[in-house]
Amino acid sequence: MTNMSVDAPVAAAMRAKIRAIDVRKPHILGRQYIVRVIRSSARLRALFPQVYGLGDLT
Repeated sequence: MTNMSVDAPVAAAMRAKIRAIDVRKPHILGRQYIVRVIRSSARLRALFPQVYGLGDLT
């Protein structure tokens, strides 16, 4: 799991390397997945408030 964006070719390569060490079903979860899960849950949105830039104090 990472907070970076992961494109399909990189995810496929990562899965192949993880399978090589005998992991049966590796899952690569990137930034898009994490954002979607947080946005879909009111509880998670409360736990992970948005971080605003220093200039925006509203």
